[in-house]
Amino acid sequence: MGNSNTSPLKIVLYAVIFLVCLWIGLTIGRHAPWPVALLGLLAVVALIVFFLSGNRKETVLDSAAAADGLAMQAPADKARLYIARHGFVASMQGMDITIDDTHAGQFKSGRVLFADLAPGRHHVTAQLAKGGKGSAVALDLDLAPGTVTVLKAGVSMGGMNGKCVLEILPDMAAGRNHVAGNRFIAWQQG
Repeated sequence: MGNSNTSPLKIVLYAVIFLVCLWIGLTIGRHAPWPVALLGLLAVVALIVFFLSGNRKETVLDSAAAADGLAMQAPADKARLYIARHGFVASMQGMDITIDDTHAGQFKSGRVLFADLAPGRHHVTAQLAKGGKGSAVALDLDLAPGTVTVLKAGVSMGGMNGKCVLEILPDMAAGRNHVAGNRFIAWQQG
């Protein structure tokens, strides 16, 4: 899970294709402006397809499981962890989430993953599906039995790339507000 799905060769190939389209567009565009717009549009579409091609199919939880998630209560002998994603930056690009070696999932903005975990220390990681290791972030949590913890997942945009951000929300009111209205999805199997 921790590695990018995109090889460096594929990234270079996309960059070369973009530059060739740009050069051709500028060359042709001196005499006819519509080809520049068309090639520019094709380059933008190619970049969007590239970044969204790492997304996995999501499985929405059934109404009973979603209602359990909305209750925001942990079983007595477990700790419940929610990871909810909001935001515009890279909102449609999948973010890979792992908890220890027991849970792995991917979600876009407007989605929530939750898990009932054994009390104790847990290691949570997040990485953009097409962001490589440079987008990764890790967070260690110490969870007590019967507690509910909500993590806010997002992307902080740099000059040329984004980096995942995981923030522990300070109280249940903030947690409920952050989870409310999102789609509950299932962890990936396998």
